[in-house]
Amino acid sequence: MPHGSEGYGLGPCSVVRCRVGAMAREPTIEDVGRGMALVTELAEKDGLAHDKAVDYFCLVALNLNEFVYLD
Repeated sequence: MPHGSEGYGLGPCSVVRCRVGAMAREPTIEDVGRGMALVTELAEKDGLAHDKAVDYFCLVALNLNEFVYLD
């Protein structure tokens, strides 16, 4: 994916793209805020590169309960 200002791993666009891809719906403003907070925390407190922090956020999004359907 591209690494430009609208590209992968930069800003809320990456959080929105990840959530849409994982949940097949537009995220709420709260979803995006929590996602950005997690990405920022992973990058700043854990010392991850920003794109790596977004990778981990996407992994978390794929493991959310909302993604699991029971029959």
